[in-house]
Amino acid sequence: MDRWAVPYPLTLPAAAAVAFVLGLALGVPAMRLRGLYLALVTLAIAIFLVPLLKRFEELTGGSMGLTLAKPAPPAWSGLAEDQWLYFLTLAVAVAAFLLAASLLRSRVGRALHALRDNETAAEVMGVRLSFYKTLAFAWSAMFAGAAGCVYTWVIGFVSPDSFTVNLSITLLAGLVVGGLGSLSGPVLGGLFVMFVPSISQDVNDAAPGVIFGLLIIAVMYVAPTGLAGLAGRLIKKIPRKE
Repeated sequence: MDRWAVPYPLTLPAAAAVAFVLGLALGVPAMRLRGLYLALVTLAIAIFLVPLLKRFEELTGGSMGLTLAKPAPPAWSGLAEDQWLYFLTLAVAVAAFLLAASLLRSRVGRALHALRDNETAAEVMGVRLSFYKTLAFAWSAMFAGAAGCVYTWVIGFVSPDSFTVNLSITLLAGLVVGGLGSLSGPVLGGLFVMFVPSISQDVNDAAPGVIFGLLIIAVMYVAPTGLAGLAGRLIKKIPRKE
């Protein structure tokens, strides 16, 4: 968009494809590791990538970043710019949600569920661990690439400092609070990380971090499987008519 004035709808599949390839390239060596070592590698990537991208100022804008024009709403829509951006973001989020749901219902999704539950049993049943783990790494990067593209549309600015380690930690906290292993978990986690700090800000300027941390601890104590798991348990307790 900055260099070649590419129409913004074309940047979404391009960002998703490039992120998928990069995720695949990083996933191949990373999947040789497990557990804590894999977590440390992914954290190391997040740490060194920001200062590395700053060195390519001609491409990334360095610390100053790149300022881009936001997508203008078409005349037929009758929407203001912020309304148009909202519906664009919502449409991409719904499409990503449906794609993930379809993926999990497929043969690949069943293999990923088996890996999550018991890697040894999955391998005995013929699931190729390294293959599906690498694909999961690439798919997660693909979704992140699409989200980064939409973020650029909405903000109209992007720089290496837009994606720091703190953001990674916040997203991870939201995922854990929402609930791992469920499609509704990331939605609930996203609502949590977006609205809890803003509501806490009204209480006190120093409150967001404290309340955010205390609520995470409380959720982990009350609902170890996250808010999605808690909601599922509450629904099961509702008496049903015979």
